[in-house]
Amino acid sequence: MTPSMKFALPPKKLTAMTVTLVLVAGCAGPSMIGLGGVNYTDRAASRVELGGLGLQAGDGAGYHHLASAAECAIDVPVSIDVIVETFPAAIQSFTPPKLKAIAQRYARTKKSLQESALIGVSIRESDLEKWFASAASEHCDTLIQRNLEAIRFISSVILIVQHPNIQNSTHERIELKVQLGEHGEVHFKAPETEKTLFIANATDVIAYRSAHLCWSEPNGETLSIRVDDARFNACPLGFSESAPEGWQRGGVVSTATAEETTGGQ
Repeated sequence: MTPSMKFALPPKKLTAMTVTLVLVAGCAGPSMIGLGGVNYTDRAASRVELGGLGLQAGDGAGYHHLASAAECAIDVPVSIDVIVETFPAAIQSFTPPKLKAIAQRYARTKKSLQESALIGVSIRESDLEKWFASAASEHCDTLIQRNLEAIRFISSVILIVQHPNIQNSTHERIELKVQLGEHGEVHFKAPETEKTLFIANATDVIAYRSAHLCWSEPNGETLSIRVDDARFNACPLGFSESAPEGWQRGGVVSTATAEETTGGQ
């Protein structure tokens, strides 16, 4: 469905010394997972799909799925950000650091976790901006116009995967192409043959990062998309996190137009 990107896995395996995975349970907000210096939100019971569109909970502690990548006609490249080749390498950073508790949380067996890897994949916010400007579906347009500031895009996810080429590789480098499916599934392919090596489904997501909209001032004619991260989420200069009153795709309907439509009443 979407363009593919190559990823070459470096010969040195990532360990708990090089990648820190931290599950932090907060009383006032969602649990967070830190992977490779980036903070992700624990999926918990939410339905989360890469490229999906949904709503942020009113208290910020959750996500409600509205539409899949296919329903929004999202057709953008996907990249691999990080790989932790063995799940147990990161277990000491979980709270509690016990395989049984982690397995129950993510509906896995202890054995499957021991044999799993973690892969972080993402969509660039700039690619989402280009998609919205030129190719967003009418269905997605409607959802965005109805929900405005509450809209969230799932821009990156952490996946639990099992494949021998990752966990027990004897190759110096592993090259993968990655492609987004219609319902958030991620296809990992051999670059030379385009053969699918394995697929990670939305049910394999354990954490995610979302992104929100920014409206250009004063009329919202242009939209920017920023990741929900306190370090990077500020809207660009000349943009606001609040939609102008009366906003619709292409900008605000002018007062004069609105009065003509209603007969000036």
